[in-house]
Amino acid sequence: MSFSFNNIFKKIVGEEISKSKLELQNELDNLKENMFHGQKMVGVGSWTYFLEEDEIFYSEEIYNIFECNSDELKKEFENFNRYFHPDDRLEILKNINALFDGKNYDLKYRIITKLGSLKFIHEKTEIIYDENHKAIKIIGVVEDITNSKIIEDDSKLVNDNIDSSKSIEGFGIWKYDVIKKEYSWSEEVYKIHGITPMEFKNDHRNFIKLLHPDDKTKMEKIFEKALNGKSLKTEYRIFKNDGSVKHIITDIEPHFDKDGKVISLLGSVRDVTRRRELKKKIDEKEKEIKRMEVRFENIIKESNDGFEIVDMEGIIRYSSGSVERITGYCPQEMINTSIYKLFEGKALRIIKDMLKHVAEKPDKNVESNVVFKTKKGEKIYLEIYMTNLIYEPSIRGIVVNFRDISEKIETQKQMIHDAHYDKLTDLQNRDYFFERLDRIEEKARKGNQKYALLMMEIRGYKHINYSLNHSVADRLIVKIVDRLKTIFKDKDCISRYSEDSFCIISKEGKSEKDYKDLGKRIIELFSQPFQIDSYELIITVNIGICIFPKAKEDNLPLKNSVKIALIRAKKKGKNIYKLYSEELNIKYLKELTLRNDLAKAIDKGQLEVYYQPVIKLKTNEIIGAEALIRWNHPEWGLVPPGEFIRIAEETELIINIGKWVLKEVCKSYKKWIDKGLSNMKIGVNFSPIQFFEMNFVDNIKAIIEGFKLNPDFLMVEITESVLLKNKKKVLRDIKALQDMGIEIALDDFGTGFSSLSYLSSLNIDVLKIDKSFIDGLPLNITNSSITRATIKLAKELKIKVVAEGIENWDQLSYLRTLNCKMGQGYIYSKAQPLEKFEEFLHKKKCKPLAYSKFTRPEKDRRKFFRIDFFSFLESNLTILKIGGKTLDVGNTKVLIKNIGPGGLCFISNVRFPIEADIILEFMMNLIDQEIKVSGNPVWKEKIEGGLYEHGVEFRVDENERESLIKILNELQIKMRNDILFDQGDFISDSHIKYFK
Repeated sequence: MSFSFNNIFKKIVGEEISKSKLELQNELDNLKENMFHGQKMVGVGSWTYFLEEDEIFYSEEIYNIFECNSDELKKEFENFNRYFHPDDRLEILKNINALFDGKNYDLKYRIITKLGSLKFIHEKTEIIYDENHKAIKIIGVVEDITNSKIIEDDSKLVNDNIDSSKSIEGFGIWKYDVIKKEYSWSEEVYKIHGITPMEFKNDHRNFIKLLHPDDKTKMEKIFEKALNGKSLKTEYRIFKNDGSVKHIITDIEPHFDKDGKVISLLGSVRDVTRRRELKKKIDEKEKEIKRMEVRFENIIKESNDGFEIVDMEGIIRYSSGSVERITGYCPQEMINTSIYKLFEGKALRIIKDMLKHVAEKPDKNVESNVVFKTKKGEKIYLEIYMTNLIYEPSIRGIVVNFRDISEKIETQKQMIHDAHYDKLTDLQNRDYFFERLDRIEEKARKGNQKYALLMMEIRGYKHINYSLNHSVADRLIVKIVDRLKTIFKDKDCISRYSEDSFCIISKEGKSEKDYKDLGKRIIELFSQPFQIDSYELIITVNIGICIFPKAKEDNLPLKNSVKIALIRAKKKGKNIYKLYSEELNIKYLKELTLRNDLAKAIDKGQLEVYYQPVIKLKTNEIIGAEALIRWNHPEWGLVPPGEFIRIAEETELIINIGKWVLKEVCKSYKKWIDKGLSNMKIGVNFSPIQFFEMNFVDNIKAIIEGFKLNPDFLMVEITESVLLKNKKKVLRDIKALQDMGIEIALDDFGTGFSSLSYLSSLNIDVLKIDKSFIDGLPLNITNSSITRATIKLAKELKIKVVAEGIENWDQLSYLRTLNCKMGQGYIYSKAQPLEKFEEFLHKKKCKPLAYSKFTRPEKDRRKFFRIDFFSFLESNLTILKIGGKTLDVGNTKVLIKNIGPGGLCFISNVRFPIEADIILEFMMNLIDQEIKVSGNPVWKEKIEGGLYEHGVEFRVDENERESLIKILNELQIKMRNDILFDQGDFISDSHIKYFK
């Protein structure tokens, strides 16, 4: 049988090419599908930009990476721009511009998706040219490299997939001459086998040598069958130069002579290594995906979250295994059931709204919390999250994800309760109570209703807390609340305002008398003692009451008004209640303001330590100083300690204030030593409350050591009241302080109940004679005798003596004759701020002054005349402004001593600051006329009876002054003509008796 080699070759090649095209198409289809899944798995997408058509096409994964749909990423190249991170945009655009100049780029950058996700992208481009080297399109590959694990596991697979999409496996033709026993190979066959024609001897034995050892026997058998006339197709392997394995498919076709004898074998070979490797990796990935699916199913089953898929009608099409654990319903009961049947009431309305929302807006997720009744009938709280995945082929429904958040909700409820209620008593705390009070007041105002706010304070509670223990004090509070509940059945009307005070809202009274009776009933609750363990505790209280609406409306909040009433009740004694009235305002408003502001005074830097020098009376040497605290209040000016130390003691702020004072003294003393100023004793006053501290002595020691000072510079000044309670601890602490080298001074000696007995109890180093005994020396016989005896007694007991409050030369001379060694007072210097006192230290001496401690404006310096009243004139005073703030705080009674066109002098039990920004208004009745004038205080003086005399300069215009002058001229004439003139609100008592 004759044949033409060329015809055979064409036939074989044609058949092989046709076959290869078909196989190649199948492989490309498979590859395309694999690429789709592969890109999705590894987060790689691709795009192609056709230059001529100016259009761009994206793979599906591009939309996933950029978290958008095809409408949002239209087929225009510029649409990428909106996603670029602002910090990367310039560099990306520069590379894109270079791309159109024929330069490919390989770039890593960031994007921000429409959903707000930040992603890291790796993008590579390739420009494709036609046969005329004209650029026709650009291909880009985009990889999401945000998750480094994906890069680690799948980057090689990504690169292989990209390479596979760009090329076809090699294809070669060979012939074996049976007669000559020689091979003829095409060039591609040599390339596929990795050898050159020079390296290959064309016989069969050398071909077998190229094969993988495990394939040699198989190929020998295949070759034998081909020689026997069988057409065959098989695969074999060879080793590449790097030792890796290459997979080759060969087709063998025998050709015969006219006698039917095989004279040659014709064949083709194809390198399918990449296909095999890709298939292996895809198989491995499919196995991994399968394992992940199984793992995911198990995770869902054991998860605290339930998952369901419902269709647009709300029919459940899928239910995860975890649903049963949450709801009690197994998945089989759920499937094909309407989700609406599982909910009721408000929860059902919410579920319907959620499904409607995600159906109408597929790109929007929705979440909410609902109440769900389990199969057992238990109510639980579910957090539900819905996502519309109707167009996701693998889901085709709305995904409902829910979890049981009952524990979280209950925790939140408990947290809200804890934030609003006192832990010990379960009563409303202060903040929540006053929040409710605002709402109650607003409702009462609109409905013209009446109610009362009561504030009750337990007296002596802090002492019980200190001297016994917290457990006893806590149980006492609980028993007090139990008694209050016998009157006030609704516990929500009672609040624990602080540790020792309660606020109560009462709506039962119809008149002022009803609320007075209520105050009495509350006080009667405490007529019987409280039994706590072995302790029988007798408790007293004070109550402030404010009725709404007030008899006269003012700008004070109700809570401030009731505090003012309580302050007044406390001043009247134990088991006293008081109703608020506007006449209480000014005096008690000041104390209320000080109470509210004192806690913040340290942090705001309003406190300051002043120093009054202690003098050696014979030589005028400065041998020590007493540290005295002052409060620079922003509204009430410089407040002396007598007005706020008591408040500090009641509120326990004295503990922190005392520590602050000692630190300031140590800081100043350290500075004086560094400046080389002489050593001296510094007296610091300590409150009895401070001795209640368990670590009182250790705290003092720690503060002094913190400044690296020797403790012997300090003198602790105490009053006799320190021994009234907890005497044993006080004596123990005093002994410990003295062991450190600290001296103990008994201050205000002679003003206590049993001063002499305390001298025998206390090992006192210094005795300070109170100012009340120095006043009147030497003419006051009683004071002279007490002072002389005290100095003599101290000398015999070897106790040093300091005379306090020396104000004139008569007192100083007399004390010197009594051989009193030390003293302090205004004759030398009043207490000075730090900088001023340091000037005294540099001089080392302080000479007594030759003039009075206080000078008022002289009469002849006044611009206008003054009228002195025969008796004090009663007037109502109110504060119009203080610290720049306009006030409406009612009024208080004052006594006017004299008046003129330029000002007046008045006496009050309130100490007003000497500031230009405080405006006082006076309303008085004179010669049957209502006179109203205003001005600001320009001087003040403390007088007997704990009262204050103030001078006021009027702030009036000339017209007002002319009117006032006419009235005062008429007043002068009437007073001159009638010595018993009484046309005005004049009083007959002394000013001291009046204010008592």
